[in-house]
Amino acid sequence: MGYTETTATIYVLAPQEGVRFSDDLAVIVKRHGLTPNPGHRTDDHGRTFWVVEANGHWMRLWSTNIPLSGLESVALCGRYAEGGPDPGQYIVTITPEIPFIANDKIHPLLEEIGKELKAAGYEVRQTPVECSPLAKKDKHR
Repeated sequence: MGYTETTATIYVLAPQEGVRFSDDLAVIVKRHGLTPNPGHRTDDHGRTFWVVEANGHWMRLWSTNIPLSGLESVALCGRYAEGGPDPGQYIVTITPEIPFIANDKIHPLLEEIGKELKAAGYEVRQTPVECSPLAKKDKHR
């Protein structure tokens, strides 16, 4: 897990196409007392940015697809004419809404969320990869 004094961060790779990471994350964070607000935006090419924002216990969780610039390795990621969302890699961060109140709770909470995501079949990492394996398979490039 990535650490700064006021932010905890993990990167998550979806195991296969069709997995709804945002839905799974929303269920997990709700079990931990956060109120999830999932959403998405689909561009003109059919590519969707998935977002989850959740609040509770004086903390704010934020998650979205990792954006691709279109300049990534063609061999790894496929050819993209322009930037867009990686369909299989997500960033998840937790920050305290009031730093001195929740700062000691954000890292343990994200660690627990990461464990539950692993148990659900996701790969949880401390650093991002250039792109997920699903990026090369994306039909909306």
